[in-house]
Amino acid sequence: MKKRIISFIMSIPFVFSLKLSDIRAEELKYTYTVIRNEAVITGFSGNPEKITLPEKIEGCPVTEIRDNAFFDCKSLKEIEFPDTLERIGHHSFYACVSLEKVNIPENVKSMGTGSFCGCTSLSEAKINADTEYLPESCFRACISLTEIKIPESVDYIGNYCFSGCTSLTYVSLGGKTEKIGKGAFYMCNSLGKIYIPPCVNTIGERAFGYIPENNEPVLKEKFCIMGSKKSTAEKYADENNLKFRSAEDIVQAMAVNISDKKMTFKSIILFFIGTAVISLLLFLFIRYFFGKKRV
Repeated sequence: MKKRIISFIMSIPFVFSLKLSDIRAEELKYTYTVIRNEAVITGFSGNPEKITLPEKIEGCPVTEIRDNAFFDCKSLKEIEFPDTLERIGHHSFYACVSLEKVNIPENVKSMGTGSFCGCTSLSEAKINADTEYLPESCFRACISLTEIKIPESVDYIGNYCFSGCTSLTYVSLGGKTEKIGKGAFYMCNSLGKIYIPPCVNTIGERAFGYIPENNEPVLKEKFCIMGSKKSTAEKYADENNLKFRSAEDIVQAMAVNISDKKMTFKSIILFFIGTAVISLLLFLFIRYFFGKKRV
């Protein structure tokens, strides 16, 4: 009996160490290295679904996600970036088909080619206000992405940056964007119109208004370019036989959108119901006001 008790007591440290190692393995879903007092995320381990990257590892700030770090990590659904992050390498999240949203921190000023290319479940992407350019194929083939807002800081959108984003219906270009690369919004089948601000002075071939048909690029029917007269936007529309509507700013462009919409039977019914309700309320108000005045 005494021997069994002694054996049990001696085994406790071993069992405890196993538990600690299991916890550590569960916690550490990524690999890293430290270079010049900066922590760099280099890859992942196992099949992580959610990863929260810390601001510091071994007392060093996490500043970079290395090239191909999460390449083809099919299990990853969510990742939280630290505010210390400055660089996201090329193809770092390529083909992360389960990743649903990304929120790029303010300090990130550099992203590599194809950073989020092939993230087919990505439905939300928030680009920080200090990003200066979006690299080639950055969000290519993100087929679940429905809208994107390009911040004021972005002056260049790379070739095929949003190509193949087939669900994209709304794009807001920044007020300082100067260059839009070749095929930047090619094969955006759901995009029917785009307002291009006057700051844009270069638009690459087939950047807007083209979809594939029999493996050949063809003009998308009824696609509309909106922008200032005698601008790069109008020139691009003319050269590509696309419809052009004059709009000096995004507010006017939205007004043009509304005026272009056709009245459906449902909208007509709703219009008359709304008009009737407003008329009734106005009638009751006048009746109440004048009736009270007579008394």
